[in-house]
Amino acid sequence: MVPVFLSRQILTRIFYASRPGGNFLRWHPCPSTLFTKSSQRYSSLAFVTISPTFCQQLSLPRIQSTQLFYKRKMSENSFKIYTKTGDQGTSSLFSGERRSKLDPVFEALGSIDEISSNIGNAIAKCRKDNLQELRSQLYEIQCMLQDIGAHVATPPSSSSEAHLERTAIPNDYTTAVEGWIDDMTAVLPELKSFILPGGSELAAALHCTRTVCRRAERRVIDANARDHISESALQLMNRLSDYFFTAARFANIQEGTHELVYRSATKRRNREISYLNFNMQD
Repeated sequence: MVPVFLSRQILTRIFYASRPGGNFLRWHPCPSTLFTKSSQRYSSLAFVTISPTFCQQLSLPRIQSTQLFYKRKMSENSFKIYTKTGDQGTSSLFSGERRSKLDPVFEALGSIDEISSNIGNAIAKCRKDNLQELRSQLYEIQCMLQDIGAHVATPPSSSSEAHLERTAIPNDYTTAVEGWIDDMTAVLPELKSFILPGGSELAAALHCTRTVCRRAERRVIDANARDHISESALQLMNRLSDYFFTAARFANIQEGTHELVYRSATKRRNREISYLNFNMQD
């Protein structure tokens, strides 16, 4: 195994080359380690398999596998997560520009982060074998959200063309999400009533994710008033809330749980809860 020390710029290029759809790398996560070279300590990133073409593009040795290291000197004890640079109420964008933490772009970034955290909660509830495909989709969406965050944090007004190109949102993200929605809809009963959030723990978590996603979409639209957000990113944000609604319904049917159905005040006078019954088939 040959250790290769890479700059932050190269690591960024590797990251975007390895996004869904990239075919240059295969990542093999490894435990966090420290590597010492010339009395300096570096943080281990991951084991990867690199294609010869990509090695040539990055001027790396023509090797099939290696271990990448952050080319940043570590403290003698451990890496500190805090930087203290935001103590005065400002934070840095991907372009390096600093703004107030109250800026709409950080409101958008925070809301996007909330979606991902809620997805993590939902993934933890995907325990049944028939939910593994849904689990994989949710993980993919978490990765998509990271890309949306990078895109939102790269305003054209202060970013280079290279930065803008690296953080562009592929159109096939939305296409993939729409395909997942269509596949789940095909096995769901026809929607004839308003569905209330609830059902199984997983479905309830996905409904919460949907509402957070709606708010995040509004925050991204607000940020778009000053900093141009691409149409593909806006489309994806809009489609994700539809996905979470459909996924919540799908989770209920997969777990054999009834959905709560809205009833008007007149129909609720008997104080009985109405359910949407599924015709469960093997």
